[in-house]
Amino acid sequence: MKTKLVSILNIISAKKMFDDKYPYRSSMSKTMLNSFKKLAQRIKKTFNPNFIIEIGSNDGSFIKNFDKKRAICVEPCADVAKITKKMGYKTFSNFWNMKLAKKIKSKVKKIDLIYSANTLSHIQDLDSVFNSIIHVLSKDGVLIIEDPSLLECF
Repeated sequence: MKTKLVSILNIISAKKMFDDKYPYRSSMSKTMLNSFKKLAQRIKKTFNPNFIIEIGSNDGSFIKNFDKKRAICVEPCADVAKITKKMGYKTFSNFWNMKLAKKIKSKVKKIDLIYSANTLSHIQDLDSVFNSIIHVLSKDGVLIIEDPSLLECF
């Protein structure tokens, strides 16, 4: 079967890459901050979500554009997750999986929108990720994924 997906051959453990000393902060880029702000405005105008989850929330650069009482952050890097916790967001310092999805769904019945930027390209078991998303996202919910594309490199 032919696909257009690109992957690396040597896989590095997610726990090794995304540990409690993870250095990247999306807030260090004005371009990212502006992009996230504009996107959040479009999401509010287009979908008006009542409740949102961000998978891979990093330091909260995207989620900070949404009400703290109507948002959940999922960030596996403990040092970075502390930032959104201090901002007042409910934050899970875990990798996204079915166990976490079930835990969240037991507390929040209707999740209208899930957003994830620059995370899927790091995940080996996409079936598990999408099954967890399907489990928690409401029937009329929206999933927005933003990841790099190699098409622009050719």
